[in-house]
Amino acid sequence: MKARFYTLLFLFIPALSFGQKTEMMLTLESGLFSFRGHSAESTSFLNVYNRGSSYEGYTNNAFGSKSGISQGGSFQIQRINKRKLFAGIGIGFENLLSKIDLLDVYVSTPVTGGSTVIHTGANPNLPVIGHTYLSNRFVTLNPYIGFRFPTEFGVAIDFQAGFDAGYLLSARENGRAELSNGTVYTTSTDRKYISLDIRPRLQATLHYRKIGLFAGYSHGLVNYKEGWIGGINEAYSKYLRFGAQYRLR
Repeated sequence: MKARFYTLLFLFIPALSFGQKTEMMLTLESGLFSFRGHSAESTSFLNVYNRGSSYEGYTNNAFGSKSGISQGGSFQIQRINKRKLFAGIGIGFENLLSKIDLLDVYVSTPVTGGSTVIHTGANPNLPVIGHTYLSNRFVTLNPYIGFRFPTEFGVAIDFQAGFDAGYLLSARENGRAELSNGTVYTTSTDRKYISLDIRPRLQATLHYRKIGLFAGYSHGLVNYKEGWIGGINEAYSKYLRFGAQYRLR
């Protein structure tokens, strides 16, 4: 996968020299990030260990098919020619959150000769309400090419295609499950299993003077559970983004 990334990046670099005009932009965005694939689920449960004076645990499956609210920002530079063809590259930071609902809590308590496990799902009088969010923080490079469609009244529409190369800085789950009796269990567990996520990306931007509004979709190609043992392990990212753009020049 890394070899493909470097090949694609090498092919994009010459395109930056073909334009007659240079544009620079700052962007802010939000969006809906989640996982797809056999291992992506909408519900899971907490595994919690009773240490006597404290609890620690993790979400059984933190790769949620539901979306959290993600944020990001970037700096972009592009070259555009007289035929309205352009090529550019952006670098930015993303905090991408997926979500999974929690329906149960399994609590393990040490006893002589082993441990005993209870789970709240066995008690209909103690329903669980909760969620786990998996926060993935990336530094992302986005090379792209596209075409600008001029319209009337100074409005233009850009259509572009490229890919995101996201270097994963950290991945952490934050879970919280509350029982109807008021008992609360929380988790905060490291979940960094990959280093680089490659996501082909399509995006459309509506421009008026220096202001732009955009929407885009990225489709991850890297399996976050690559190398896991037992069963079918597939969890790929997907990200629907919306944002605003300001042209510096």
